[in-house]
Amino acid sequence: MECHKIQRELSAYLDQEVPSFTKKKIEKHLDGCYECRLKYEELSALVGNLNNYQSIGLSNDFTDKVICKIEEENAIYNLSLEDWLSSLFVNNKLITIAMLIISFLGAISLAFIANELQLFTLGTILYHLFSSSYFVSDKLIQLYPELMLYLQSALVVSILSFIVVIQRFKKRDDS
Repeated sequence: MECHKIQRELSAYLDQEVPSFTKKKIEKHLDGCYECRLKYEELSALVGNLNNYQSIGLSNDFTDKVICKIEEENAIYNLSLEDWLSSLFVNNKLITIAMLIISFLGAISLAFIANELQLFTLGTILYHLFSSSYFVSDKLIQLYPELMLYLQSALVVSILSFIVVIQRFKKRDDS
């Protein structure tokens, strides 16, 4: 065996985890190789010093705490989308308020957009956006590109708010 192979096996040799055939080869090599014997003595001294330290005991409820943490993590990852969104809004009221303010500002901006565009009224804007004619919708977006962003954000906020309201009604019915 070469020196680097012997040195890789020294820890297992000290722990008596090597087969007897390998053990004999290591011992034979250590008898003839000063460098490997020096590494063995250093490792042996280190293991001896580590064995002099007291083992650190765990608290009696350590296992229970670890299991509870794991269950909490699993519960977070196993939430349905509806439960996750509901907990997001209930636990983060600041986010909910910010989303409501953004949707309110979006609605106000949409009203201003409808008043500023002389070619379109709010009804025709919505008609063109939801009609099957891509040309008219694209033309509208080219005229005022922020319009689609406002509409999309208002739609997302409305859907999320709807989900939260439904979730709260379900919780109220279950109680």
